[in-house]
Amino acid sequence: MKAFALFLTLILMSTPSQAKSDKALYQELTDLVEEVDLTRSDLSQKTPKDVTAATYKPVCLKVAGDMRKIAKRKRFKFRNVSPKPRNPKNKPNKAEKQAIKKFQSKPHLASYWSRDEEGFWYFRQIKGEDQCMSCHGQTVPAFLRKKYQKDLAKGHKYGSFMGIYSIHIPDRSKK
Repeated sequence: MKAFALFLTLILMSTPSQAKSDKALYQELTDLVEEVDLTRSDLSQKTPKDVTAATYKPVCLKVAGDMRKIAKRKRFKFRNVSPKPRNPKNKPNKAEKQAIKKFQSKPHLASYWSRDEEGFWYFRQIKGEDQCMSCHGQTVPAFLRKKYQKDLAKGHKYGSFMGIYSIHIPDRSKK
């Protein structure tokens, strides 16, 4: 919450019209992440326990595709990262590693905003749901083992920290 207050203060110190548009963007991005997470949760609940390549696509691949479309349309970076990624592309960068450490040390923290020299960041924790364990629990389906031979995204338990949604908004004043 302190980072959020700091972020709002920085926005409010800018011009009134800029502050209003930044504040609206801030709320819109927070809402987008929540919408993506609700979509993930809803889709995973509809997925059978015995996950196949066909039943995997409408959940994880759809959510990842939605994230890419939103990021392209809004001109920011939107990633799903984990300290134990399945796909090497989902390894955390420096800021994301710090966020992961913060969530791991404060398990009840759901999300937060921060700022660094590159711009603004929004991080939202992802916790494992029952259906997530079909691919991220003790047993991983064969099609995923074949595709991701260096898979680290396994061994999770229901309710455990799995990773984060990361949004990076570049500092527009540095253009």
